[in-house]
Amino acid sequence: MSHWSDLYAGELDAIRHHLEAGGGESQDRRVARHATLPGILPDQTGESAASPDLLTEIACAVAQAPALRFADAIVESLELADGDVDSGAHVMAPAWVDLFASLDAPRVAVVARRWIAEWDPGAAGDPETAARVGDLVSSIVAVCQAARVDGCAVVYCWML
Repeated sequence: MSHWSDLYAGELDAIRHHLEAGGGESQDRRVARHATLPGILPDQTGESAASPDLLTEIACAVAQAPALRFADAIVESLELADGDVDSGAHVMAPAWVDLFASLDAPRVAVVARRWIAEWDPGAAGDPETAARVGDLVSSIVAVCQAARVDGCAVVYCWML
């Protein structure tokens, strides 16, 4: 985990072992998919626009899905061998995984634009920023879609 947050799809034991070994890209086939989420950290206060909390809220609105809070979508916290208090690894609820797996390319673009507008309203019309944030959201969608296809878990990880 080198960018504050990561998202993994795969078998829980394989993901746990991978995180205890340092995270990042995995060669283990039981870790089906990985996305780096630079600058993304949980923030239940609502003060940080670069949080999965706000992203989840926006995705629900765009997908016209029932409201789902990111914090409520954590079904289990994984205990890692290092016991680092400045990090976390959380298994995400099927509803959260389904929400992101359901986003097609046009909806990803809308989610990205709305999220950018929260981060930096002045950058909302910048095509380069839109592409970068669109790629980030697309990577989350790809992890969730892989989990749906493979019938495996999605684990959100963060570290300071």
